[in-house]
Amino acid sequence: MDRGAAARVSVKAVFLDADGVIQDAIIDRPNAFVRLRGTTDRLPEFSNDLFGAGYKALTGDSDVVALIASVLERWDCAGTLDDALELWNMIEVDDDAIEVVKSIRRLGFTVCLASNQDSYRGNYMSENLGFRELFDREYCSFKIGHAKPDEAYFTHILNDLGIRPAQAVFIDDRPENIEAAQSVGIQAAVYNLADSSTSLAGVLAGFGVAT
Repeated sequence: MDRGAAARVSVKAVFLDADGVIQDAIIDRPNAFVRLRGTTDRLPEFSNDLFGAGYKALTGDSDVVALIASVLERWDCAGTLDDALELWNMIEVDDDAIEVVKSIRRLGFTVCLASNQDSYRGNYMSENLGFRELFDREYCSFKIGHAKPDEAYFTHILNDLGIRPAQAVFIDDRPENIEAAQSVGIQAAVYNLADSSTSLAGVLAGFGVAT
């Protein structure tokens, strides 16, 4: 569906990705990796291995905390599991994005978090960052059993809300996720917090979702 035709469809729900859209990693995170590892030696490989633990747990099939612990043991890290979990949740929420969420909810749109997250990080976001109250629904991959860009992830959300694909708008920072959403008929666009040339409110306005 082209953007002109999409604008004529009554949008009922907005799906927002988390990382890169409404939140980002805290600036000190690279230094935290060094402290956890205890050295800068082979740091990129270590970081990839640690992040890989999270990827393996995105659909809720694995215990992410156990996977992280195994990485620390394998690399003989100086830091503890608690240190790693603190690093895991180093998140900086974008205040402007949060205001956008609140604004479009007040206008009557159903606003949902649509994010690939393991259980530890996803629960932290819900409870400690207040996303449980911020959003109408939280669709984290570990709860659904499917992760983006799997089309089943999006069809699950549509079925749960009981809406047609064209009645939803999805915003994500990864083009492959946008393509997957569009393949099932959802209106979607790429947006990234790091791109100062645009804004979340501006992208949503292009779909008739004004703040």
